[in-house]
Amino acid sequence: MHPRDLCRRQCDAQASVERLYKRLHPEFIEWEDVQLTRLTVLERVEKATTTKQKFDLLSDALVISLHSVTPPDRVGVIRR
Repeated sequence: MHPRDLCRRQCDAQASVERLYKRLHPEFIEWEDVQLTRLTVLERVEKATTTKQKFDLLSDALVISLHSVTPPDRVGVIRR
């Protein structure tokens, strides 16, 4: 094996390990929390008393639902 190939494999292995311990974005939330947020906003829509309140909550519910109805797919599939 050529030394260049060995170095490349070592770098790839190190990058894989570093990805495992990469810091998450400060606004990252777990999938369970996403679903809880969706259910909470839908409950609040039901409890809204004014038309304005209901409209604002429905707007939020729509956006949250569009992003959370299905689990995220692989990036390559989404791009296609």
